[in-house]
Amino acid sequence: MWTNRLCGGRIGNSEIMAERLDQLVAMAEHPKLTLQVLPTKISGHVVLGVPHVIINLLDRATFVYVDTLTGGLYLEDDNDVRPYELAWKRLSATALDFDHSTL
Repeated sequence: MWTNRLCGGRIGNSEIMAERLDQLVAMAEHPKLTLQVLPTKISGHVVLGVPHVIINLLDRATFVYVDTLTGGLYLEDDNDVRPYELAWKRLSATALDFDHSTL
C-alpha cells in the first residue's frame, strides 16, 4: 500500500505524476505484490505517521523495521510486532479493494 506521501506527493507537473503512476501500475503487475489505493479523504490513521515495514520471513518469523530520524529500529518481540500488524490490517481494510485500486 502506498500513500500519497510515499509516492512523493503532488510534486512536479502532470508528466512527472504520469510517470509515477506508470511505475505503480508496473509494480502492481508483479505476482507477489498487491496494490491498494487509500482514498485521500482518509487521514489521521495511526500507520500513516510511522514509516515502517513488516517483514515476514519464510520460516514464519515476523519483524517490523521502523524508520526513525536517527536510523532504523528492528522489532521482533510479538508484543511489539502485533500492534503494527493489527494497524496495517485496519489500514488495508480501509483502502479500496484490489479491483477498485487497479481500474
